[in-house]
Amino acid sequence: MAGEAAELVRRARAVLFDCDDTVLATAKTRWNILIATARSFRVTLTREAIEAAWGLPFDRFVAAIVPSVDPEAFVGRYRLAMSVRHPEAAPGAPELLGHLAARSVRMEIVTGGSRALVTQDLDALGLTGHFARIYGHEETPFHKPDPRVLDGVLENLARGGYAPADLLFIGDSVRDFRVAEARAVPFVGVLSGTEPAAGFTAAGLPAERIVGDLTQLLPS
Repeated sequence: MAGEAAELVRRARAVLFDCDDTVLATAKTRWNILIATARSFRVTLTREAIEAAWGLPFDRFVAAIVPSVDPEAFVGRYRLAMSVRHPEAAPGAPELLGHLAARSVRMEIVTGGSRALVTQDLDALGLTGHFARIYGHEETPFHKPDPRVLDGVLENLARGGYAPADLLFIGDSVRDFRVAEARAVPFVGVLSGTEPAAGFTAAGLPAERIVGDLTQLLPS
């Protein structure tokens, strides 16, 4: 492990993960399925349109990318297509989750995605059991980068004896960094999504807290 990011991992008693492109390789394996699902409704969807809406809560994301399609019908067809094509974990995710589990570190997911769809992919990869809780967009009216998305998470952790300083948030976007920073939760940025390192540093995250992917947080 390298530098300051390594130290944050070593001392964390609980780790909060974003999901898409942090734990799951969503852009790589799911964007094409979104495009194909839209095509089945005779809607042309581009990767540029997906990226422009990426990060919205899942219900608003669907409304943004296919506004002319019934959301329930789209999600049902998309979920079925997801079940046919096996998901992929982000690089290093299974190994890091296993390492943290061996240390009895509590792990939770905080995502703007659909809890049901996230769980479906984690189940397929055998990773769901690592997480004590999975918070999807359905859990709160607040969404990244609004730091209030973490308030219920932190309250639940506080009841278990965890303070913000005991935690680590790992995410692939500045939205993740903003919510962690606002609630005094240490943060590590990972470049497995669409956010460049320059985006993190411009937002104020030290370069020592940015890693290429989760493999760099594994013990050497």
